[in-house]
Formats: sequence, C-alpha cells, structure tokens
Amino acid sequence: TVADEDRIGALGWQAASASRPPAAGGVTDMADRATELGVDIAVPTVYRYLTHTRFGGHLLPQLNYTIWFPARERESRFDLLGGHLDGITFRVTLGADGDVLAADAVHNCGCYHLFFPSSRIRLKPQPATLEETAFAPQTLPEITAGERLTMRIAQHTHFIQRVWVTSLNTGGADAIRYAQTNYDALRTLPLSADRSRSAFGADGIVPGTERRERYFYWPMGVPNAGAMRGRGHHATAFVGRRYFDDPWLFETGFEAVR
Repeated sequence: TVADEDRIGALGWQAASASRPPAAGGVTDMADRATELGVDIAVPTVYRYLTHTRFGGHLLPQLNYTIWFPARERESRFDLLGGHLDGITFRVTLGADGDVLAADAVHNCGCYHLFFPSSRIRLKPQPATLEETAFAPQTLPEITAGERLTMRIAQHTHFIQRVWVTSLNTGGADAIRYAQTNYDALRTLPLSADRSRSAFGADGIVPGTERRERYFYWPMGVPNAGAMRGRGHHATAFVGRRYFDDPWLFETGFEAVR
C-alpha cells in the first residue's frame, strides 16, 4: 500500500470531480450529473455473493469476494490501462466435501483471470489453439485450522502477485479490519435522501470507468474493454470466448487428480 489508490473501500455515489466529464449511463437529470461513483477508503469493505459451478458430476458452491479501489491512476497521457475505480473479485470453489477445491481471481474489468487449483485438481491438456486457455501460475497452498488465505497485491497496478496461507493472528494491532456486505447492495446505492441508483448501467458496466485500451481492443468483441463491470458481465478472454460465471468453466479446464 503506497497511496490511497491502493486502499479498498465502500462504493458509493459522491460529488463529481471537476477534472472528469460527467459519466454516461443512467444519468436522468442535471442533479445526477453532479454525482459519480467513488470509493470511501475510510470504510474498508468486501462485497460477497454466492455462485455455483459444475465439476465431477457435482454442483459446487463458490464464495465470491469483491473489493474496490478508488482508481488505477494514469502514469502518463499514453497510459491505456489507468482510470477511475479499479477492483478485484476473488473466488473460492468448495468441493463436494466442503474443502477448498480451487480459487481464481479476476479484475473487475474481466482481465487478468488467474486460477489457483488445489492439489486435488490439475489443468487438463491444453488444446493447440490460438484461443486463450486457463492460466494457473501457482498451486493453492494447503489450509489448516487457524489459517487463512492471503493475497499479496501490487501497488498501483493491483496485480495479484501471490496467494499463500498465514495465521489468523497475523497483523496484530496494525491490521486493518474490513466489513463484509452483500454484493446486491451495489444495485441500490443511496443517491440522495430519498433516491438510490445502481452502480451498474443497463449494460452491466460501471459508468465513468472507461479505459483508453477500448480503442485498441474493440475488434475483439468485448464492449468497452477495460471498464469496470458487475457480476455476470465479465468476459475473461480477448481471443476466443470465456466468461467468469460460466458454470462449466472448471469442468472444461480442469480434472480431478486420481
């Protein structure tokens, strides 16, 4: 953590910055144009939701945890990846016995999809194709009682550098505690005393989070590439078709270790 852009917080509507143009999507009147989505780093928050996937003939639960950063600040006018808001969704897939089968993570734009399989599963042989296939940079460490999964996240880029296990007591008095809340709260964020509005437009994209990379990647078929998205709208490959919420994702890419 080097700057405020590296701190997680609660997503909410706030007074728009004079340095940015009004966000498109869902704006209905001039009062709305004076607001934009921002992250309150004084309220560290993780948004959670439940999904399911198919694997080995079972319907398995998946625990999803989404965090939001205020920005990935642009480093220059040629920076294609920087912009307003940033975030990561980390997902833990449980086996039929309730133990952790795998984890995977994606940035909230749908990019940088990483898999962390446990020792109980492995990647299937990858087909000889130009399409993007599952990328598993490391095996998930074993977790025992009194331990928790920990992510190391790079400053500024917010790339996941490592997933490992630490003691529940790690951090001590210097640890920053975060609140957990239901992801669905993002669909009705307070806009004023008597009004609310979703963080997502009708297309599932978070308004005001456009990246300049969209001008280069539009031929790949991903609308507004680089912009932040809500659950159910994460295409995770530019070459081929792959989606974060595909219920057959793990069945297609992995197999059980016999």
